[in-house]
Amino acid sequence: MTESTVQAAQGGALVQASRGERRAPLSDRGSARAEILVALRFWVGVAVVSAATVLADLSLAAGVAGSVLHLAVVLLGWWAAGPRQVAGLALWASALVGLGFALRLEETTLQVAVVDHAIALLAVWGAAAALIAAKRAQAAARRARTALEARLDAQAAELVATRIQAEIADRSRSEIFAKMGHELRTPLNAIIGFSEIIKDEIFGPVGSARYREYMHDIHDSGHHLLNLVNDLLDIARIEVGKTEVEDQVLAVAELVAASLAEFAERAAAGGVALHSEIPAELPRLRADPRKLRQMLGHLLSNAVKFTEPGGRVSVSARSGPEAGFVLQVTDSGIGMALKDIPVALAPFGQVKNPLRQRHEGSGLGLPLTQALAELHAGSLDLQSEPGVGTTVTLRFPAERVVALPKVA
Repeated sequence: MTESTVQAAQGGALVQASRGERRAPLSDRGSARAEILVALRFWVGVAVVSAATVLADLSLAAGVAGSVLHLAVVLLGWWAAGPRQVAGLALWASALVGLGFALRLEETTLQVAVVDHAIALLAVWGAAAALIAAKRAQAAARRARTALEARLDAQAAELVATRIQAEIADRSRSEIFAKMGHELRTPLNAIIGFSEIIKDEIFGPVGSARYREYMHDIHDSGHHLLNLVNDLLDIARIEVGKTEVEDQVLAVAELVAASLAEFAERAAAGGVALHSEIPAELPRLRADPRKLRQMLGHLLSNAVKFTEPGGRVSVSARSGPEAGFVLQVTDSGIGMALKDIPVALAPFGQVKNPLRQRHEGSGLGLPLTQALAELHAGSLDLQSEPGVGTTVTLRFPAERVVALPKVA
């Protein structure tokens, strides 16, 4: 993460903090206004309950008056802000019921007044208890919802921070790989070039034959290391989305022939026969030529490497409206178990097999080939059986198939 990026992030944080400080007085004024409204609602409720009780006691029968008071408390209880206000209204209504009891002693018998006003009190406090329970449940639900929203906000903020850190790490890794690739490629090209000059004795004999052998080993090792660096850089670019596909219409038969010719010497040295099974009427494929040849190179390298002397490696292709374009590399090599296929497809994956451990490899060929196929909206499928061989299938969508022009 660059210094300017850090400064920008810090500046954004300061701006947000200053904005929050400016908003603080507004929130304080809002909370004060809310408290005033709550108090106002309570005292309005007190006034309404008082008026309803007095009017009911003075103008209605005792039983009817209790019902009116009950209704007033229920309505005002739902309107009140919290359980304490409901309880306060109930206490005030109880006091007014007691006052009504005192006023009616002269008009009714004591027993009737006691019963009627007892019913009114029970109604008031029954309604108040129900309302208090409802208010508490609502408050608990609000607290739970607020806590859940706070947790979700915290998790969202954490996910955003994690994503930003991952993006910064990927960008930094890409920059590191790009610099490392430049720093490694320059001396590697020099090593490869000078070792080739000495190996081929362009400027004269080197003397001992051992020197030529050493130069041959240095030359091969330099090429191997350069290929490894290129694979690492390609995977890093693909992971951060900096790899573009430069499509061209390709004759796959010609590209397969060039790839087989590249591995012909190595296959002959290992006693492996190479075959091409490309039909003449095969349609063309719209793909990136360098990347497609890179895919074929990795698949042929593995096939030749893990096929015993006397074995066979073949490249075939077919096309159809539903299958799209299918390219297969099949070998009769040592194969691998089903459980080892995910390991082989993982970056730097090395299958634990005594036969495979005799051959060097970085474990990047198959993962890189799969990633390059997916860049073309395609896929890679690997089928293998120990002692029988391996078939790797590259599938490209039908949209990438270009039909051959019809001959008049």
